[in-house]
Amino acid sequence: SAGNDFIDEYTPDGVNLGRFIGPEQGIRGLRDLAYDPATGHLLYTVNVYFNPERHIYEIREVDASGQLIRTYDHEDFGSGNIELVFGPDNTLYAANHGHVYRRFPWETTLTKFCTLPINPLTRFPVGVGDLEIDPQGNLLLSDPFVNYNVYRIYPDGRVEIFADRNDGLNEPYGIAMDGSGNLFASNVHGSNHALVKIDPLGQGQEFVPHGILRWGAHDLAFDASNYLLAACRNHHRIFRFAPSGTYELFAGPGDGMSDPAAIVQI
Repeated sequence: SAGNDFIDEYTPDGVNLGRFIGPEQGIRGLRDLAYDPATGHLLYTVNVYFNPERHIYEIREVDASGQLIRTYDHEDFGSGNIELVFGPDNTLYAANHGHVYRRFPWETTLTKFCTLPINPLTRFPVGVGDLEIDPQGNLLLSDPFVNYNVYRIYPDGRVEIFADRNDGLNEPYGIAMDGSGNLFASNVHGSNHALVKIDPLGQGQEFVPHGILRWGAHDLAFDASNYLLAACRNHHRIFRFAPSGTYELFAGPGDGMSDPAAIVQI
């Protein structure tokens, strides 16, 4: 779990094992984590805008001990979230600032994969909330900032709306896919913090009603038991949901939790 300027490690039962990476690596603006099963490395994002002359937009890769291995960036990286996901062939995908990038397993640099469509009314590209991938290798991208939809991005780079307000979405942020191909999305709109379950055809229904996740979840992840973990950044807590929708507190301020912007299962 990532919060403020550190990354902590927890057991499957929510016991804090201590600091995995501390402030010494200068973690600022962290918005996502990704685990590379092929190497056992962890990747995290840094996106900090200080002024036009000084900013940091990059992805950092660390080994199992937390030692920095390498960094990734791109000339078109910009302000806003940098969201990560690994595909089934271990290709790394990253979404940021109107584009999606990728890094093949045999490469050490990011290349541009596709450009996100622009809303003709706002003249802004699709916003970047969270990134997932389905069993067919299609990317799913939530947009809580511009259009309030979840988009599907095909392997050939085509982008289409996968789910929208008609499916119960209202500023969807954190998303995660279960083992059956159902996508779960967390609304962060002030009047709707519901968790929505969307089937593979894009049909949504409420999974957890408004009022349980205060201010919604900025990141979602499934654990090895198919329980859904929801990182509520503004509430400084991570909740765990059973497949039935019942829930419990996984970790909170008393467990060292502070500003959990991202979670990942390793």
